[in-house]
Amino acid sequence: MLEAIESAKGRGARVAAGGRRLDDPAHAEGFYIAPTVLENVAQDDELGNRELFGPIAVLYRVKDFPEALSAVNDNDYGLTAAIHTKNVDRAVQFTRQVRAGAVNVNAGTYGSEPHYPFGGFGVSGNGSREPGVEALDVYSETKTISFTVDPGNI
Repeated sequence: MLEAIESAKGRGARVAAGGRRLDDPAHAEGFYIAPTVLENVAQDDELGNRELFGPIAVLYRVKDFPEALSAVNDNDYGLTAAIHTKNVDRAVQFTRQVRAGAVNVNAGTYGSEPHYPFGGFGVSGNGSREPGVEALDVYSETKTISFTVDPGNI
């Protein structure tokens, strides 16, 4: 993870937060890095086009929703995706068009509920969904969608 961060910095990325090994007494015995946010990363940079299973997020500037959706779909991976919006129509459009095995609305991209089928699109995962009967249906691309709705905003 640290090599990926340093390499991206060498190509012009800026660390907005984190980007370092945690070495305080509580973390000194393990392999921990601070949650990291990077910006000024090119859309085609290898950092944004790899599955890094570490606490690293990349921020991209886009002009509108279509450009944002294109940026999300413009790589070989599609494990999870999320959108944060009060606009239900926009959320539904995103969930239909994003290429990801699990899509969350108004929630993070961390894990899934244990009863949801799990697996990604593209080169994410192994091409199937686990657990449950969805794991047997290797010829389809199941998409899990969850909404967190604030009834006070309806």
